[in-house]
This record gives sequence, structure tokens and C-alpha cells, in this order.
Amino acid sequence: MPRGIDQDDVWKAADDLLIEGARPTIERIRQKIGRGSPNTVSPLLDSWFEQLGGRLRNPSGVNLPKEVPDPVKVAAKHFWEVALATARDEKLTEIDAEKAIVATRAAELAEREDALVRREEALGARAAVLEDSMERALRQAETAGRRVRELETLLDRREGELSQTRASLAEHEQAANEARIHFEADRRRFEADRNLFEDRYQASERRAAQEIDRAREEARELEETVARQEEELLSQRSDLESSRQLVVQLREQLVGLAKQIERQESEMASRQSRNAVLEAQWAERVQKTQEALVAVQEQMRRRDLEQTEMLRDLVASSKTISATRRVRRRGALVRPKKTLGQAGPL
Repeated sequence: MPRGIDQDDVWKAADDLLIEGARPTIERIRQKIGRGSPNTVSPLLDSWFEQLGGRLRNPSGVNLPKEVPDPVKVAAKHFWEVALATARDEKLTEIDAEKAIVATRAAELAEREDALVRREEALGARAAVLEDSMERALRQAETAGRRVRELETLLDRREGELSQTRASLAEHEQAANEARIHFEADRRRFEADRNLFEDRYQASERRAAQEIDRAREEARELEETVARQEEELLSQRSDLESSRQLVVQLREQLVGLAKQIERQESEMASRQSRNAVLEAQWAERVQKTQEALVAVQEQMRRRDLEQTEMLRDLVASSKTISATRRVRRRGALVRPKKTLGQAGPL
């Protein structure tokens, strides 16, 4: 618990302030002592002022009674002056120490002030740098703003181009759908044409088969005719040697014709077996088949002509043989007419 102040504390603090050249006040005394309330310090300071005049008139500060001997007064005065000088020296020492402290604090304050000045200068430079940076940032912001506006303009233009592209894409898709529809119609027409071609091809094959059968039948009939004529010619072996050779040639031709017919049948069988493969190349194969069919028809026509010619030759040979026989019969007068009549027709 802090100790209270008394008159000696207040008077001593007031004397110290007066020696320092400061006017004693309540606040200064409180600061000097370090404690005490204004209500306690105020009456004690007033009493100090009341006694200040008397103390100034008697600097020694010693009031001795008159009955005190002079030597004692002199000794007391001397002790009082020594005490005052000692107190004054101590006070001056304290003042010098306080002045040194004040000077140190002043130097520190000067250093702090210099530091503050340097800091202020640094802050000023920093502020200039920040201002410059701010100006650059503002310029960059303006540039960025212009760039953003340019990009927005470009974006609007690109959106317009994208809209046009989408419209064009829609048109292309519509055209593609129409082309797909046309392709599907063409494909259906192609299927119909292919089916029609297959029907026609099958009909052509049937007709060719019928013509081959008819040619085979005609060849068979021709072979039978030749056989009959051969039988007739064999009865006249001695006179018809040349006719027999002709018959042999005709038979060889008939054999060749039969082999050719067989080859044609084999070719037709091969074409039928390759019909699935030829379907992928139907356009080209149709042309070739038609050409082959025309060639077969032409060949058959030539064969018909050849066969007709051969028949004509046979008929002519028969007529020649008959004429020869008649000439021989006429020349053979020694033979009886009955024998000549039994020879029979050629």
C-alpha cells in the first residue's frame, strides 16, 4: 500500500522545482513526488508559499533563540550553510544527470526525428513509386478495357459468323437429307432395274436354252437324216465312196457341233453358278452377257446357215448321186430293166 505524503515531502519537491527554475504547481509536485492527490498537495503547497517570504529574508534558515550563545549560533549557522551547500551540490549533480538524460533523450529524439525524416522520404519515394505504379496500372486497365471492348466486338462478330455457319450447316444438312432421299429413290429404282434385268436375263437364258434344245433337236433330226442317207448310201457302197467320205465329214462336223453345244451348255452352267458374283458388277456383266448372247445368236445363226448349206450340199450330193446312177443305168444296157427298177429311190 503506497505511503501518504506530508509537509516535508511537498516542501522538498517545491524547493527542488524552484531551484530548477520551475514554478511549483500541484501537478508538478505530484509528478515530482510520484504520488499524492491534489486535495492533499494543495494545502501543503499553500503553506510552503506562506513560509517562502520568511525563508528568503533569512537565507540561513536557522532561527535560534536570543539566549543561545553566539558561538553556538555561529556553529549552527556554519552547519546550516554547509548543509545547504551540500544539498545544493547534490541537487546540481542531479540536475546535471537529468540534463545528460535530457540531452540523451534529445539526441534519441533527434535520431528518431532523422529516422522519421528518412522514413518520410522513403514513404514519399514509395508513394511516388506507388503513384507511378498506379498510373501504369490505370494505363494497363485502360488498355485492358480497350482489349476487352475489342474482344467483345470480335466475340459479337464471331457469334454472327457462328450463326451464319449454323444456318449454312442447316442448309447442308437439308441438302444432305434431300440427297439421301434421292439416293434412296435411286437405290429403289436400281433394285427394280436389277430385278427387271434378272428377269430379262433369266428369260434370255430360257430362250437360249430353248434355242439350244431346238438346235439339238434339229441336229438330232439332221443326224437321223444323215443316218438315213448314210444307210441309203451304204447300199450303194461301190458307187458312193466319195459320198461316204462326205458323210464322214458331215458326221465329224456334227460331232464338233455337239461338242460346241456341250461347251455352250457348260458356259451357261458356269454363268449361272457365277450369277451371285456377277450381281455386284451387274452393269458391266449385263453388257458383256448381252454381247455374248448376241455372239451366241450370231454363231447359232451361222451354224444354222452352215447346217443349211450342209443340207443343201447333201441334197445336191444326193441329186448328183442320183444323176450318176441314172447315167450308169443308162450306160449299163446289159442289165435288165427289172434290176434297175429294183434299185430303189435315193
